[in-house]
Amino acid sequence: EKLPDPLVLSLVDALQIGARNSREYQSAKEAVFTTALDLDLSRAEFRNSYSSLLSSLFTGDNTGDETEEKVENSFSLGVAKKFKTGATLSAKLGLDLVKLLTMDKSSTFGISADATVIIPLLKGAGRDIAREPLTQAERNLIYAIWNFELFKESFVIQIVDEYLSILEQAKQIQNAEENYRNISAARQRIQSLAEAGRVPETQVNQAMQDELTASNRVIAAKQAFEQRLDTFKQTLGLPVDARIRLDEEQMNEIVDKTISKIEEGTIIDLSSAINTALENRLDLKIACDKMEDSARKANLARDALKTGMDLKVSGSTRETDTRGGSGEEETVEMEFGKGNYSAGLDIDIPLDKTDERNAYRKSIIAVEESIRAMEAKEDDVKKDVRDGFRRLQEAKETFTIQSQAVKLAERRVKSTELFVQAGRTEIRDLL
Repeated sequence: EKLPDPLVLSLVDALQIGARNSREYQSAKEAVFTTALDLDLSRAEFRNSYSSLLSSLFTGDNTGDETEEKVENSFSLGVAKKFKTGATLSAKLGLDLVKLLTMDKSSTFGISADATVIIPLLKGAGRDIAREPLTQAERNLIYAIWNFELFKESFVIQIVDEYLSILEQAKQIQNAEENYRNISAARQRIQSLAEAGRVPETQVNQAMQDELTASNRVIAAKQAFEQRLDTFKQTLGLPVDARIRLDEEQMNEIVDKTISKIEEGTIIDLSSAINTALENRLDLKIACDKMEDSARKANLARDALKTGMDLKVSGSTRETDTRGGSGEEETVEMEFGKGNYSAGLDIDIPLDKTDERNAYRKSIIAVEESIRAMEAKEDDVKKDVRDGFRRLQEAKETFTIQSQAVKLAERRVKSTELFVQAGRTEIRDLL
């Protein structure tokens, strides 16, 4: 059965398939969503938090002269709120119903409400301190997005590099096959000359040895091509047995554009390249922002050394109505003026702050480490640009030299071939 024709992939197709199927790409993208969920959890701490409880209890008491049975039902609804200033509010509304199933079958209905406000005055007070977990979660999401952008850049470069490497390997197969054909033709010609007695047999053996070597190079080039193609399939997230073929015209287009740029002599200025990198490198921005994070954490550790002092204000009220078995009804109304209210200060006076002191000192050290890390990252960025600039210049000069070497080699082959046919040189020179 004839296999279907391979799917031809352009460079754009390869990038799209990689973004959709690559396992590494999907993991990097999921890391952003995971960090976003952590941010949502941090924001939830400052939203209204509701709670409710419904319970029902049946009890029986046989210790007295008469059996007493009753049903107790209760329901409560609570809400809690944490403000970005550090203050917290909690409130609860409760309903109770107790009904006797024996004796006078009376019932008791109660309603209660209470609320408490806690305002930190020293430790934990202030928007910057109370909001720090949310601030860090927001910045973590920014870092995750930037790291994903960095991954996408390196991922695109990896795909382009592997794509062009495979096309280059395909060119090497063509070169190896053409070299084999040329050597084989040269061997046939020298063998004809040897049969005519014009050249010694040793030259024929040399040609045959080079022909075998050239054949082996063709086999090795094809094996390397298949291996690189399988690796490229894994990079794209495709099965290794998928039948694909790369668009060879992509290499020709890139070569043509590269040659035109080299002929124009357009290479970016080194100082401009460094300034551009310092402004746009996301890894450097992350290092700078993490330095700010460490400074905020030091401020948080400094706040932990303060004495805890909280202003606590609370109030509660409860109304109860007892109804007899005759079924008379009364209205239960909340009268907040008759409730219980209190206000006071909770002062935490710790006698030992060794942990907080050491944590603060560590945070100061962390600030200094983050500054050094930022400076080191800036130097790394400059070094990367300088190294890349030197490689770019080297590649340009190498390309120019190799282009001249190819033209020279072509002329040498033609002239040496004529000399061999005329018997003025040996086959070794042609090979």
